[in-house]
Amino acid sequence: QTYVGGTVFWMTRFDLPQLVAHCKRYSATTLLSPPPLLERRGMGAEVQNAAQRKLGGGQLGQVWGMSEASGPMTALPLNERDKSGSVAMLVAKSEMRIVDEEGRAVTPGVAGEAWVRGPQVVTGYFKNDRTTKRRASRLWMGGTVLATCCTSKMADFTLSIVPRGKSVVPAQLESVLTTHPQIRDAGVIGVKVDDDQVPRAYVVTTGPQISEEDISSWLNDQGLADEQQLRGGVVFIKEVPRSPPGKILRQDLRAMYVDA
Repeated sequence: QTYVGGTVFWMTRFDLPQLVAHCKRYSATTLLSPPPLLERRGMGAEVQNAAQRKLGGGQLGQVWGMSEASGPMTALPLNERDKSGSVAMLVAKSEMRIVDEEGRAVTPGVAGEAWVRGPQVVTGYFKNDRTTKRRASRLWMGGTVLATCCTSKMADFTLSIVPRGKSVVPAQLESVLTTHPQIRDAGVIGVKVDDDQVPRAYVVTTGPQISEEDISSWLNDQGLADEQQLRGGVVFIKEVPRSPPGKILRQDLRAMYVDA
């Protein structure tokens, strides 16, 4: 925006009333924000399309990127609308591979780790030779879990849990949990139970108190697969730890599990 003559306004911290006031004051035409700050759950097709209907003629799209890529690696072309809930298409002069744990390419629709490369991707980490050498050995930069879907677009996932050898994506479980009328926010991690990795939910409730059994029973009624059930339990907390941009700090949730 700045490069082409636009004006960029940065907020030091998220505050919805202030955001609305600033948009009106500065006549903002574009808003770039992580979905958790606006919805407190992953975007997805359902939420995206509902918001698009309310926006009317405005364009609503998603991007995906990483710090090592100097920003977005995917973007929705101007004047194009997307109803799939994907993170759009690769930007120019960029390449992406979606691979399994062995580094082999996965088939369309299967979640895998995204490896990217391009002229905008960093060549190393400052004062961290070990990580730089490990990354450079494959000539690709990676981390987030994605899956290819329709028309060469990608669907965004968070690092998966693998109970009984089957992949479970925390963000999907979190999206389901936050549709419960008494759950305001939720974070999911994998924990070890009987030599297996299973999902555990940390939830913030609202209104009358509900029990772990209530949530487990309700989740079972949502038609989820057996490996998606919360066999690691449900823990009630006051607030899900998040970074300033709104991403769940899963390492903090894991610390809660270790300290318990």
